[in-house]
Amino acid sequence: MCVISYIPLGDSSYTFTMNRDAIPGEEESVFPKSMDIGRSTIFYPKDLKTSGSWIIADARGTVAAVMCGAFNEHTAGRTYVQSHEIMLMNRFRYDSFFMFSSLYDFVNIEPFTIISIERNNKVIRLEEFRWDGEEIFKLQLDHSEPHIWSSCLGYSPDKVSDHRTMFNEFVSENRFSGDDIIDFHMNKCSMLSGKMNERTVCITQMISDRTRTIMKHTDLSVNQMKSITINH
Repeated sequence: MCVISYIPLGDSSYTFTMNRDAIPGEEESVFPKSMDIGRSTIFYPKDLKTSGSWIIADARGTVAAVMCGAFNEHTAGRTYVQSHEIMLMNRFRYDSFFMFSSLYDFVNIEPFTIISIERNNKVIRLEEFRWDGEEIFKLQLDHSEPHIWSSCLGYSPDKVSDHRTMFNEFVSENRFSGDDIIDFHMNKCSMLSGKMNERTVCITQMISDRTRTIMKHTDLSVNQMKSITINH
């Protein structure tokens, strides 16, 4: 369960920020971690339970994040063959998100939503990919416009609508510094107590331009922020 936002900054720059909601102590992570995979090196906070990650950037300027659920709340009533975190890491074994989304076997993987950002110099490709357990839904989005996504598992339709309204108000104020956006995620979109006592345990942010991506990870359990710079 989580909230993701994308905000363009102009001149092929953007911020990409994600809350991770989990039961405190059950889904611990370590940041930063790196790994050579496919044709690139990936950087990420490592989930210690699955050894994968929910948000990843690579040295080519690619960013991807996954959250549980597609369009509607579902019941995880069976054994799935692979975690979302491992699946997201496997995305980087493919040269493009198109190849991954076309060739990967999603059967018996729990429904999810992936947000993908690919960069080719000044050109940014922003895509939304949903798997509802039976069908694939792909959507290319306008990278020049702000967007927000909220997990349908963690948030009711009314809360999802509230997030969108608050986000639209926030972007209308033109306060697009990385710290302002993290404050928005922390104060407006964080989960304090969910259905299974989940809460927002960390916030990860990418600030990306044509030459580098700055990746910031804030562990709310110890109120500690670490950052790395990834040169493209």
